[in-house]
Amino acid sequence: MSNNEVVVYFDGGKYRNRTCIYDKNADKYLVKQIPSASTNNELEYHALIRALKYAIRQYPDAESFEFIGDSKLIIKQVWGGWRINLDTLIELNEEVNRHLDRYSHKVQKGTWISRDSNIAGIHLDTLKKKGM
Repeated sequence: MSNNEVVVYFDGGKYRNRTCIYDKNADKYLVKQIPSASTNNELEYHALIRALKYAIRQYPDAESFEFIGDSKLIIKQVWGGWRINLDTLIELNEEVNRHLDRYSHKVQKGTWISRDSNIAGIHLDTLKKKGM
């Protein structure tokens, strides 16, 4: 991984309505509660939005960004052209796309991975098991 390539994992979970992003470059976790989110898919979108904002702010000179998550729905709705049927997800998807459009001159990619490989999701599971 070069200095100009930023990799951020993201996940959202209903336990305490939290999102987690993991900055692979800095080996850093950021967890935040999102009380307004009512579904897991909304939390996944909020996690991706946080990941986008964070990555651009922390690495303004990066040439490429990869956002990795275990929600195939979110990855495919944002990067794969899947249709969106719920108004709340349409609004969140539009917010994601506004951020992506702002930085369209940079390489941006969304990658789906399995739940057991998502570092951000594993961290949320660890917090849950510890009752935190």
